[in-house]
Amino acid sequence: MASVAPVLNRVQTWVQAVAQTVTDRRAHSSRPVPDDLTILGTDVVYTADGALDYIWYLLEERINGCTRRYYKAICLNVLTYLPRETREQTNIFEKARKALKGLHSAGVDFVHLYGNLKGFGFVQIYGAQGISEKGLEDAVSRARQGLAAVRAVLANFEQSRMSPVGLALGETLREAFLAPLAIVV
Repeated sequence: MASVAPVLNRVQTWVQAVAQTVTDRRAHSSRPVPDDLTILGTDVVYTADGALDYIWYLLEERINGCTRRYYKAICLNVLTYLPRETREQTNIFEKARKALKGLHSAGVDFVHLYGNLKGFGFVQIYGAQGISEKGLEDAVSRARQGLAAVRAVLANFEQSRMSPVGLALGETLREAFLAPLAIVV
């Protein structure tokens, strides 16, 4: 458990940095920054073995004079293996379209992140988000159910393998969201 403590300190520092970054951007922006969404709280939760469990936000949204406060939780997995035969299939886009349509029909809030991350190369991360006004536990439960559906759908791509996001990749993602134009909630 001692190896997780430094990470928790970095996560707490990150949470403070995100809040400060948003405040700084609003104060120094040359164009108007909408203030219809406020991050009231956020954290990253890891399992005891160092895998990313979920990311959560407490958000306040203002639309047409109405204020809504809710939790958003995101559960993620990383694609660790996709055989060349699968990548080269001519019908892979059709399979992907059907997979996404199935997730949408099931009411899953699908999350897909991809990019070339220093130290990791090209990564594809899949997951789901859960939103709840009832509380964090409900949002996390919805995100976990959504991730189970995403994993089931992606299992249709023969021999592909998904794994939990490890500590190093989770921290790299966290730091990537500190980039000037990377705030998306």
